Amino acid sequence: MTIAYDLIPTTNRVPGTYVEVDGSRALSQQPGELHRTLVIGGKLADGTAAAALPVLVEGEVAADTLFGAASMLSEMVRAFRRANNTSRLYALPVLDDAGGIAATSTLTLSGTATAEGTLTARVADQRVSVAVPVGTTADAAAALLGAALAASPRLAATAAVAAAVVTFTAQHKGEAGNGVTVEAEKLPDGLTATAAQPVNGATNPSIDAALAALDESRYDTVVCGYADATNLAALEEELGRRWGPLVKLPGHGFAAVRGTLGTMVAAGSARNSRYLTLVGAGLSPTPPWIWAAQAAARDAAQTDTLPNRPRNGLSLPDCEAPKPEGMLDLAERNALLYDGVSTYKVTPDSKVLLERLITTYQTTASGTADATYLAIETVRNLAFFYRKVLELGAAHERDLLAPDGTAVSPGVPVTTPKMLRGELGALYRQLERDGLVKDTEGFLRELVIEIPASDVERLNVHCAPRLVNGLVTLATKVSFRL
Repeated sequence: MTIAYDLIPTTNRVPGTYVEVDGSRALSQQPGELHRTLVIGGKLADGTAAAALPVLVEGEVAADTLFGAASMLSEMVRAFRRANNTSRLYALPVLDDAGGIAATSTLTLSGTATAEGTLTARVADQRVSVAVPVGTTADAAAALLGAALAASPRLAATAAVAAAVVTFTAQHKGEAGNGVTVEAEKLPDGLTATAAQPVNGATNPSIDAALAALDESRYDTVVCGYADATNLAALEEELGRRWGPLVKLPGHGFAAVRGTLGTMVAAGSARNSRYLTLVGAGLSPTPPWIWAAQAAARDAAQTDTLPNRPRNGLSLPDCEAPKPEGMLDLAERNALLYDGVSTYKVTPDSKVLLERLITTYQTTASGTADATYLAIETVRNLAFFYRKVLELGAAHERDLLAPDGTAVSPGVPVTTPKMLRGELGALYRQLERDGLVKDTEGFLRELVIEIPASDVERLNVHCAPRLVNGLVTLATKVSFRL
């Protein structure tokens, strides 16, 4: 019998007992590496991080230093951590396009305060309040508000005051800034306010250079703060490349779109990717990049525990519901789910919960309607199975390959089709016990493992896992009798 050793030489003549430990055949059932998330977004000029280079983010304070306290990227990190404090978090900062235009909006006050009261302005989903004495004119109230806004370091827009007009300018250039809305939510008697919402932000920065600069590190989740068609296409292309058999780094992307039902339907129907989830923020005052970060955070946490469990009912603590007139009814939300846009629901006490996370995949390459990759749970479960097969293969990286029936002594690192079939079957049975797949016997009946005649150093495997799906709909018909 011949035993193959890696470390103990057969030429050693020095007496003694020698032991080497080989873990190559041990498939650990312990959890793997921490989920790795990459957030892509804008940094401000005062941020110390280099643009287009991923950086590990240790906490919210560090994010403020790296990207600027009021930056898109710092707020994405903060939002992600509020919903997920276990995933390893990396950030990829992007500079504004030099030719971009920053969105602006105005709040115009008029009248004179006839009673002492409070003026509260909402900038995106953040509120700034100031006490207004009786007799305060519109110009003076605007000045008081401007001072309070200047003392608020985390606002998504800066403010400038001229007479009774407060002009807000988004912190970042680009159309993304059109998601930063303003409103006077509370006014003392005698004062009125008119808000003009942003419409002129243009030219988001391109994330192409940032994606090109990424090394081949694993990112299970990628969150993009920009939802324009060009950047989403670039993200989809990069994620598709990473799913490829030669790269072997499957991950999933998140972005969010804000606007009316028509705006969201147009954005979703223009996409068709199993690698991307587009969250519909509706008319929420919360910026869309916060929606993307928190939805991704909840999904990442679920992926780490049971990847195919439905995401419905998971809360988004930093996402604010729209006003009642901006809420979507069931038919409208169902329409979004047929156009590649994920939905949320709002509880009676105004908490926002995920309703359903889907991908933007809607049709085959030939244009036929197809729901194969619709559910994010399916894609996450496939990625989990993908990685398990990679782990199994890694245990055989330095093996010899022989056909079934070869008389090989125990201890010789040889793999045969029958041996691999047994290991893959054992792995599948364990995944069935974990609730991820079903029908082991059917899986084994269709499992083909063979050494092709054209290449005796290659082992071909064809397998057909049966994935366990989430319970999405419980339809009950009550046929009562009197």
